[in-house]
Amino acid sequence: MAEITLYFVAGKDNLVSRIIRGAELGFPYSHVGAMLPDGRLISAHAPDGVQIRTETDESPWERWAYVYLPCTQLQSTMHANWLFSQIGKPYDMVAIGYMAEGLLTSKPTPSGWPSAWICSSLQFEAIAHPDVGLFPWRPSALRTVTPEMLMYACTGVPGSRIVIR
Repeated sequence: MAEITLYFVAGKDNLVSRIIRGAELGFPYSHVGAMLPDGRLISAHAPDGVQIRTETDESPWERWAYVYLPCTQLQSTMHANWLFSQIGKPYDMVAIGYMAEGLLTSKPTPSGWPSAWICSSLQFEAIAHPDVGLFPWRPSALRTVTPEMLMYACTGVPGSRIVIR
């Protein structure tokens, strides 16, 4: 048996991190990425989009949680391969605008497939992708999946576990 590992973090004294956590009504994490089987991290950040990261415990993050999702070795490999295929795609600033508009007006987010990613929609799709299949469904507004929504979705995967550091 293998597993997919996601990491959820919150920034140290970071205005964007505080805004995201406030918009999620106090959910303690504002960013999510995946730990690849070789230990590298992959996530989407503004302004450079989807990239392999070198974040460590000494990085600008003050709070960490790891979510472990049991899967087959094939699912783990397909998950990593799909994430690799997204490297270089831009950060989805339009989705951030949709989220802000929705908070202010309750206007629904337009559906459609993103050509750019925010951190949580990238990770949601990587797990829900048909070649991985740990989530049997996708939200209609994939572009605006938040870290909170993703963590709660992960708790529905049988055998999943969360470790808070």
